[in-house]
Amino acid sequence: MLVCGLTAASLAEQPRLARGPEVYATWVFAGGAVNVTLDPAALAAVGIQLAGNSDTTLTLPIQSEGTNYALTFVNDEPSSASGTVVSRGDTLSVRLPDRDDVARIGNFAVVVTGRSMSIVDGANVQRELFTSGPAGVISDFNANDQSLTLVAELVVSPAFAAEVLGNIDLAGQPVGSLEVVGPAQIGDYQAFPATEASPRGSGADVIVGALTGDVGTSQQPRSYGFSGSIFAYSVGTTSCNIGDVPLQWIDGVPNQHPVIGQNLYRLKTEPGTSYGRFEQVGQAWLKYGFCALQGTVCGGPCTPYCGGCCNHLGVGCSDPYTAARNGGWGDLGPKGPVNAAMGTFPDPHLFASGPTNIRGRLQAQAVDVDPDSNAGALYWVEGQYVANDDALANNKNNNCSYRRVTFLNDTNNTMNWVTGNSTVRQQPAINAWQATDPGVTLVTIDIPSDGRMILGYRVTDIGGGMWHYEYALFNMNSDRAGQFFSVAAPECSGISNVGFHDVPYHSGEVIDGTDWPATILSDQVIWTTTQTYAQNQNANALRWGTMYNFRFDAPSAPTSGNIKIGLFKPGSPSLMTVTAQVPSLGVTCVKGDVNLDTIVDGLDVAKFVELLISGGGTTVEKCAGDCEFVKDCGIDMDDVANFADCLINGGC
Repeated sequence: MLVCGLTAASLAEQPRLARGPEVYATWVFAGGAVNVTLDPAALAAVGIQLAGNSDTTLTLPIQSEGTNYALTFVNDEPSSASGTVVSRGDTLSVRLPDRDDVARIGNFAVVVTGRSMSIVDGANVQRELFTSGPAGVISDFNANDQSLTLVAELVVSPAFAAEVLGNIDLAGQPVGSLEVVGPAQIGDYQAFPATEASPRGSGADVIVGALTGDVGTSQQPRSYGFSGSIFAYSVGTTSCNIGDVPLQWIDGVPNQHPVIGQNLYRLKTEPGTSYGRFEQVGQAWLKYGFCALQGTVCGGPCTPYCGGCCNHLGVGCSDPYTAARNGGWGDLGPKGPVNAAMGTFPDPHLFASGPTNIRGRLQAQAVDVDPDSNAGALYWVEGQYVANDDALANNKNNNCSYRRVTFLNDTNNTMNWVTGNSTVRQQPAINAWQATDPGVTLVTIDIPSDGRMILGYRVTDIGGGMWHYEYALFNMNSDRAGQFFSVAAPECSGISNVGFHDVPYHSGEVIDGTDWPATILSDQVIWTTTQTYAQNQNANALRWGTMYNFRFDAPSAPTSGNIKIGLFKPGSPSLMTVTAQVPSLGVTCVKGDVNLDTIVDGLDVAKFVELLISGGGTTVEKCAGDCEFVKDCGIDMDDVANFADCLINGGC
């Protein structure tokens, strides 16, 4: 069975009337070899000379430690391929441009992400050498002899071209080929029974059928100007009931009409970087629905519930709210009291406070929307309906839609639709990140008896042996919310440029806005709220309808690993674990053994003091002396007490 150009995807996300029996089988390497064949003439063309090697093929045994490549099938059909194959063995001697000495390459790590592959050197060069050519990597599982094979054309990587060869134009030049072959064994196997068919859209099912503007010829969003550095906007939303029963729309009654949210997102490449950041830069209070017209925007046929503005939205019918109506702050309530997983909320609601032209509306900071400060940035608005009968029918996960907008370079930073970009129905705006950048991966996280979050991430080779790790976690409708975000990272991974981004609450919303501090531990980078639910129920948890960002740089290529999301409100489970790309390389050391003689004793004291004073030492020595709880891969005064304990106890 041939699998070409795989990308990770969940078949469970595809709409279906029924689910038959499903079998998930994941195959992993149980040995084998990495074979790298290089073309001497092609190498010479990019300035690399082989030094005394007659054989241009390296055959390196696959190492079980560190190898986590996995090829997954669902019902014998390919679903995903990703992970790393680590090899050890011989090396090739090469002469690099502008260098008199001979360098050795080998001990390769083959990193596969969907259809893309890269080879990271584990000998002298210690960076990404080659990537897969235009055809990508081909993954093959042979059921007859139960073997796995990876095949790819090798081309010069951008990092190798720019940093070692000294000519970025050499990136993409073919230099050889890769074949990884070995016996396969089952890494995971799960079988799920068939489920009974149910009609699509069973029950009440509200979606955002269209994101619109004000009445008139332009149909543009409404821009309200600014107060200080804050600008305010609103967009119209046309709802559609694609279910098979009328949707409740009873004015003034808790849980018996929809509430409607609006968010603003930006994709921007910051100056001096080569990667985009997809961030939420604005949110609004919630429009409280009061009655529903019975239109046909959704294509019908519409079965009207009544002859005017009704207390239910009929099957197949639509109801328009203009931008002006959605921005009327007298009908806007806060997001905090709403349980989006259940579609429940109080009514009457609290009212927004602050300057009258911006209160409760879709607010954004000037620095985030000013065209002069955001050259090349792309923007999207998102609408979301929350309704109790929709949630009870288990239809709450299609309630978001998005549409692209732009901002004019005028006094009000006026918001306009981008010509040719219509509403993308039944998808949250984080999907726009992947639609714009295919290198982005999205992972759906459904929390039992609660709601849905979506993790988006992208890892970028930024040169100099460094990678940038960018994560965005969107809480669509989880009431339990997020309390911490943890990325697996080996000790002394060289994590730097750690960052966090959230979206401000406003207009009297009682949710605290304190940023999540990051901590680098021996096995992870973790961001967490400053208070737990028990300490402050209004702490800055990742609540529904918001997206937070987590980012850092690391001097190691990505591999598959765990990301953990802690849940804020009490319940079971207490956290969710998902697989994503994380840093792959760290160091191994014995804590307290600073002189590296394998024993923790008095002979380590002199070396510890020397490195404490000088601030020097190798990475392994620093790792051994870094005895404090919060690891920084360095030796300083914070390590002294714990180092002394290690000496007394003969180990840490």
